[in-house]
Formats: sequence, structure tokens, C-alpha cells
Amino acid sequence: MRFRLNRIFYYLRSVFVILKEVPPKSWLGLLRKRVYLRRFGIRLDILNFLDLLVIKEVVVDDEYRIGGLVGKVDKKIIDIGAGLGDCSILVAKRFPNSIIYSFEPDINYFNLLRNNIDLNGTYNIVPINAAISSLNDLFTHTHTLTLMC
Repeated sequence: MRFRLNRIFYYLRSVFVILKEVPPKSWLGLLRKRVYLRRFGIRLDILNFLDLLVIKEVVVDDEYRIGGLVGKVDKKIIDIGAGLGDCSILVAKRFPNSIIYSFEPDINYFNLLRNNIDLNGTYNIVPINAAISSLNDLFTHTHTLTLMC
């Protein structure tokens, strides 16, 4: 039972962390399922509460350590399992001269990904509605890539 209580507290804290990142006047946007993270300059539409928790971990907590990337990054970056596009959009804004190939097989999240690309004007993202089953085939066709997200 202790494990479950810890998870509940984690999720409750996560909500407060997200609310801290979202300007108060944008809190009502959460009811419309739109999140604006002022510090990162990112707007994201979401489908459900779990998407909000993913955004908290990927963007706010910098779980993939994107904030620590400095210097030269490859011109081509892959996001496999792009979901709603939080990581892709963060990378696209940080590295505007790179092209991000965002693979998302779920049609609902793929449509959300495309919508979020438009919402943020991050047109250096190429959304692809497909699953990746072999990295060998992927690298054969795209040459040099950075796996980031």
C-alpha cells in the first residue's frame, strides 16, 4: 500500500508543478485541454490527464536532458513514439536548423502531434504516422541521425 500512496503523492505534486509552470490566466485552458508553458514558449493540446503528466516529465523535469545539450547537434533527429509531440517541439525550438522526424503510430496522437506542430509553428518537424520496427532499416534510408527522444 505504501507504494501506491507514494505514487498518489507524486501525481498530486506533479499537478502543482504543472500549475506553477502555467500562467494563472491559462489555468482555464487546461479545462479545454490546452497547456501553455510560458518558460518554454510551448503550447500543447492534450487528450487526457496522463498527457499532462508526460509533459511535466519530458518538458518541465527535462527527463531526456534536452536542456543540457549544447554545441552542434546533427541536422536530422528522430523521435520514435512522438506521442503528442512534446519532445519533438521542444527539440525543434531549441535546434531550429535541424529536421526532426517524429514517428507516431497511434492515429489519435498523430493528429494531436500535427495539431501541436501547427500550434507552435515548428515546421522543422516531419510527422510520420508509422511505427518503427527496425532501426537498421531506418538508418539505411536516412543516413546520419541523432536519436534523442
